Amino acid sequence: MVLLGINAATTLFAQDNGFREIDDRPWHYGFVLGINAYSFGVTPVNATKGAQVSSVSPGFSVGIIGDMRLSKFFNLRFVPTLNFADRTISYEDPSLSPSIQTVKSSIVDLPIYLKYRSIWYGRSRPYLLFGGGITYDLGRDNTQPVLLKPSDFYVAVGVGCDFYFDFFRLAPELKFCFGLNNLLTPTSARTTGTFGNPQFTDELSKLTSRVVVLSFNFE
Repeated sequence: MVLLGINAATTLFAQDNGFREIDDRPWHYGFVLGINAYSFGVTPVNATKGAQVSSVSPGFSVGIIGDMRLSKFFNLRFVPTLNFADRTISYEDPSLSPSIQTVKSSIVDLPIYLKYRSIWYGRSRPYLLFGGGITYDLGRDNTQPVLLKPSDFYVAVGVGCDFYFDFFRLAPELKFCFGLNNLLTPTSARTTGTFGNPQFTDELSKLTSRVVVLSFNFE
């Protein structure tokens, strides 16, 4: 009876720890689905005739995950993602009609993250993310009054938690991304397309990207 009890306990322990095997792999892959909220940091030319982001529409993100194990607590991750986003700029100048402009984007995101994982808590493992990347906007429309530059660099921080199941790992993750470039294309640099009233661009000095992403990683 004692031997049977020991064997049963050993079998149960082995089954309970088998789901951790993914953490010991030198490489593994997965995919990510998420909801994003893209916004701008807006710097107007004239503070008395300011502009701001009046609304942020939730967008959709989908991507793939490549993960390389560095150590027990650190992983390096490459997560190419496609993001769909809308941003609405509201102008306070009464001479502008309409007073809002919506900027639509289809953005290819190529980030690299360093993932720091904590110790185990049952079948979960919280973690922190640090990194950055480059984006390229596939949805630029030269006919729009406000035109963004195609590429941007950004830094990102995030937090998440890996939940381990028998055959896969699921991680809800929250990231904050901060663009480093001025995305605004001045009217003097626009040589093609008919884009309406140039004042929508001329009243802006700088647009920088601000992004919040809630994603679900499947690995």
